[in-house]
Amino acid sequence: MISEEVLKILESEASLRVEASEPQEVLNEIEKIFVDKIGVAKGFSSSIEGEIVNMEVEDCCFFSTEERLLREKIKPFIYPLMNAAAYVMRRNLNVKSKIDGIHVDLQSKKCTLRFQMF
Repeated sequence: MISEEVLKILESEASLRVEASEPQEVLNEIEKIFVDKIGVAKGFSSSIEGEIVNMEVEDCCFFSTEERLLREKIKPFIYPLMNAAAYVMRRNLNVKSKIDGIHVDLQSKKCTLRFQMF
């Protein structure tokens, strides 16, 4: 829901809309918006293997929150870029999604995200 609202604001106020109609195109557009245009993260890579979407995010502005959660022994449960990608796929491609995993590497400041499309 939060990522959906963020994307709606970006679409209406900054004219940043994801129009892609293929899963990898959606991920490429998410990268352009969140990394290239608004600088949420320093790096982003993605791949799709069947129904599984893999995303790796480097040094993002949400990292300190993820780090605090882990230090308090709370497993991260949401991630804005992954949620945004899942929302756009639901909206544009009419697919549902389920989070498969969020792994935060504190040393490299990388988050590995995984969700399933169905």
